[in-house]
Amino acid sequence: LLWSTKLYPIRAAFGVGLSFFTVAAGQAIGASLVGGLIELLDPSVVFYLFAAVAVLGATRQPPMFSGSPTAWCGRVRGTRRGGCT
Repeated sequence: LLWSTKLYPIRAAFGVGLSFFTVAAGQAIGASLVGGLIELLDPSVVFYLFAAVAVLGATRQPPMFSGSPTAWCGRVRGTRRGGCT
């Protein structure tokens, strides 16, 4: 959530809203997926499977981007508007 304001400096509310939407969608999809898999597999197998996915996700480094988030300040569709504070 904190990085969303850096990634979208002009539209910070959009970044925060997108972050909350992503978390909510992940919870809904994950819960449905776990429920379906528990009916097919042993619950401990499903637990370990999702734990492995979580560990893999925690060890991945986000992709690097060129420039700093403050370099994007004021850029909207290729135009320059205002500056960052």
